[in-house]
Amino acid sequence: MSENSRMGENINLIELNPHESIDIDNYEDWWVAERLINKKRVVIKTDATNEIGTGHIYRGLAIASKLPNHEVLFLLDEDKKLGIEIIESYNYPYLTHKSTKNHINFESDNNNSNNFNSNSNSIIEDNSINSSIDIDNKDDGHYNDDLMEKIKEYDPDIVINDILNTSYEYISLLKKNNYFVVNFEDIGDGAKVADIVFDALYEHQIPSKNVYSGYKYYILKDEFYFQKQKEIKKHDSVNEILLTFGGTDPNDLTRKTLNAILNSKYKGIITIILGLGYKDKKGIKKEFNKHSNVEIFENVKNISEYMYKADLIFTSAGRTMYEIASIGVPCICLCQNNRELTHTFANAKNGFINLGLGKDIDEEEIIDTMENLINNTNIRIEMNKRMLNIDLKHGFENIMDIVKNKYKKHIDIVSYSY
Repeated sequence: MSENSRMGENINLIELNPHESIDIDNYEDWWVAERLINKKRVVIKTDATNEIGTGHIYRGLAIASKLPNHEVLFLLDEDKKLGIEIIESYNYPYLTHKSTKNHINFESDNNNSNNFNSNSNSIIEDNSINSSIDIDNKDDGHYNDDLMEKIKEYDPDIVINDILNTSYEYISLLKKNNYFVVNFEDIGDGAKVADIVFDALYEHQIPSKNVYSGYKYYILKDEFYFQKQKEIKKHDSVNEILLTFGGTDPNDLTRKTLNAILNSKYKGIITIILGLGYKDKKGIKKEFNKHSNVEIFENVKNISEYMYKADLIFTSAGRTMYEIASIGVPCICLCQNNRELTHTFANAKNGFINLGLGKDIDEEEIIDTMENLINNTNIRIEMNKRMLNIDLKHGFENIMDIVKNKYKKHIDIVSYSY
């Protein structure tokens, strides 16, 4: 050093990445620096198949869309092409990992009877949903060395698992690496050691300090925040029925329900929305092409508009029921599998008629339930009111409040351990 120079004789160069090399010259530079310091790396591990549906992927997309100030990466099973196709269509960055096994048992020998009396002229609530439904919550195979290596290479601050049940070993490994772990709809052994588990679909009866359940933690897709809500009036009639059974409809409840409606007295418009993973798109179009009142659409991007136009909706007891409730359209549910029978949101208290396991429902029951609703405006008005009394617009905010609070404690603990 000298009076004329800040440079000494021994000069070395240290290469910095663009974020570390920001030069603070003004308030705008401070703002940018603050954003970069607070920026988190988030991994979303999720998948989509004909068996598990597409709801997990779409929830991941909804979360990613609300984290513009953070770095988000999707991790997908290389053999589960449906999920990869969806993420590519939304242009989010992703990595694939070698396939893991999935031992989730969606079906069970213990079937549930109807939870509602659909032949009544009033909505009758029945809270006796069978609590003994067998959900196989043993450790799943959603974990292998390749998956863990991909996570370690990315080195995230937060790992979000939306893959249903997780194993104790998998979540323990994530925790061992000091990742903050957030799981969705996890009733496996991994839920015991995750930092947070959010479960909109399953109303947990046994309290747990890390589990938050119920509709308050459902994340609506962006379009539903702006969609107008439906108001049913005394003289409104049913002129359009919508059938939408999720992204895959593995039991083809679409075809079963459509045949029932066509054999009923109803002669109005029937709109069908097929998900990306529906297997027989060409077949169903050819089979029902002769019916002028049947319109079939595929994988629409604005499903909220179709829901709003409809006067009555048939769906399964998955995530779609929350979207329907946010708009307020009377709805009849047919469950795809025994796991859906435990989704207690689809009950009369919330404005739904749940017929139970779809494969066990005969055509006559579908027709009787539908015609009863069509002919009774008072029931539809009551269903509409009950749905709109539920606040479904603040699920993401409710989740983020909890995540921010617990993540801060997590950072304090990790910092202290060093």
